[in-house]
Amino acid sequence: MGVSSAFPQSDATPTPLPGVGLSDISSEPFVAAQTEMTRTWSQNLLKSGKNVEVRIAGRGTKRADMKNAEAAQAKIIDILGCPGTGGALDIVALELAGEAIRRGAVFSRELGEVIGRIENFQLDFVRLGETHSLETLACQAGTIPRIVDRVPEWRLVPHNSSEVQYEGSKIYFDSHDMVCVESADSAISFEASGEIEILLYAHRWSGIAEIRTLDAILTVDLFDSYTEAARSVRLDLGAKTQRVVVKPTGEKNQLSLGRQCLFSGFRQKTGHFVPLRHQKETRVRGSPFSEAFHELMATVPQDGVLVDLGGGNRQLDDPRYVNIDYADYPEADIIADATKLPIRDASVDAVYSSGVFEHIGDPFKAAAEVARILKPGGTAIIGWAFMQPVHSEGQHFYNATRWGVERAFSALKVRRTWYDASLAFLVEWGASVSGLSGLAPPQEIQAVCDTLRRWDALIPETHKQYMASGVWCELEKA
Repeated sequence: MGVSSAFPQSDATPTPLPGVGLSDISSEPFVAAQTEMTRTWSQNLLKSGKNVEVRIAGRGTKRADMKNAEAAQAKIIDILGCPGTGGALDIVALELAGEAIRRGAVFSRELGEVIGRIENFQLDFVRLGETHSLETLACQAGTIPRIVDRVPEWRLVPHNSSEVQYEGSKIYFDSHDMVCVESADSAISFEASGEIEILLYAHRWSGIAEIRTLDAILTVDLFDSYTEAARSVRLDLGAKTQRVVVKPTGEKNQLSLGRQCLFSGFRQKTGHFVPLRHQKETRVRGSPFSEAFHELMATVPQDGVLVDLGGGNRQLDDPRYVNIDYADYPEADIIADATKLPIRDASVDAVYSSGVFEHIGDPFKAAAEVARILKPGGTAIIGWAFMQPVHSEGQHFYNATRWGVERAFSALKVRRTWYDASLAFLVEWGASVSGLSGLAPPQEIQAVCDTLRRWDALIPETHKQYMASGVWCELEKA
């Protein structure tokens, strides 16, 4: 089972804000200094000979002290294009922080319609929220963009803090910075006051949780059919310190496969403000970066871009790195559909993707998109499941042999192919997902796997293609 952490990258930054609607701006709790509008509206509505160009009133040459994340956003904007076509875009900046756009609206220049948004520095082409027309935004000339200098500070209390107490059984997911409780006699509790945010997560195995405070009882359905997603709950407890209890109810959505409650901790507003700059933070809360990824990253020039397609809940403090995912992980730089990438043609130096294509509804179309966005001479490294058991129930569609991967990426030239091959790994995984590990004597399963591990070393490299758990291909665009 995969789980992920989904709270914002900065303790100081609140959870994802509302949509691109201007009505949300005045109500958000931040300290803003109004931008002096000394130029015309046409400088806010970005139109130029380039695919996308950012010119914002009152701002000239970018500062030399740009953060990696700010440089990365500038690179991302430079390679943006209409999803699936690479057509020209117009961006309206609503809020600026440092040298980055914190909130904005993305329009198709051809259609004149909203096709994306920038929210909390992240570009989203999937979940648009409330939208406005160009005409509506044009009426706001002189009031946008706003400069956001500071935001409220939030103190993070992680799940393993001494401030958090547990009753009953629990399972730690250390690689994801969270804990799972499932039985009805389990509970999580802590004391707090003022505004807090309880960091819960929804996925296919989640049930219904109950949150108790001194004055209220809330129920939260934590089921999500697609993937692990933040399902945070904000409460205002008032000035008096009180105990908050979170516990599974033992009930679940009829579509859920379990009754789990995933908890990563809570955040508490301190009453102070902190400076705001867009920052990247190297972190991995799921599948780690492989050796092949680091080798590929080393080939990307300093002014180049590597797209991690389906990068999920991992991030790298490097302006060359761009994480694109369909799920709204906070680590993703761009939220987009792999079959309609919002990237212009021939603009990316390298593409890396691991354990993703088996989960795409039309992997052939996604492979064509990879070929479209790669520069001539660009490299793609693709890891695709072959003999792996079903995972991500309801979102696991197509495993592939080496020949299947090559056919999907027929527009690219295969440089080399290799495999993740272990019979012991497949049997251990299969015993777990089939329920066998809870029925057969553990020592017997262990004995079988120990034998298979010895046999794994005997399998010739030339024969791994017949039973590998995964296939890897390095491909080049002519």
